[in-house]
Amino acid sequence: MNKNIVLVAGAIILGVLFFLSLSKKNTPEPAVDSVIEEKQVETEEEYTMEYTDEGFSPNELVMPAGTTLTFINNSSLQMWVAGGTHPAHDGDFDALKGYAPGETYTYTFTEPGTYDIHNHLSANHFATLIVE
Repeated sequence: MNKNIVLVAGAIILGVLFFLSLSKKNTPEPAVDSVIEEKQVETEEEYTMEYTDEGFSPNELVMPAGTTLTFINNSSLQMWVAGGTHPAHDGDFDALKGYAPGETYTYTFTEPGTYDIHNHLSANHFATLIVE
C-alpha cells in the first residue's frame, strides 16, 4: 500500500510539473533585443512677416530651414514679394504677382542662407531673412 501512495504522489507531482511547464510556454516572454521607438511630435512654428505701408515687419527674421514663411499684406497697397535685388529678382524666390491688401503669400525656405527680400512694387521696402 505504501508503494501505491508513493506512485500516486509521484504521479501527482509529475502532473503538476507538466501543467506548470505548459502554462509557462503560453506566456510570451519579452524580447531581450526589442527596440522601443520614440515617436517625436514635431511642432512646426508658424513664421510670419507682415507688410505694411512702412515696409516689412520684422525687418530681419531668423528661422530654421524647411519652415514656411507667410507674408501678410496689411498695407493699403499691393505687395509683390521677391528675393534678391530689385528689379532683377536674382534671389531664390518670387511671388510672380502682386497680392492685394489682406492677402497672403507663403513660401517654404528649404536651404540655409541669408535671403534679401523686397517688395517689387515698392522697391525701397526691404527685409532680411536668415535661414539656419
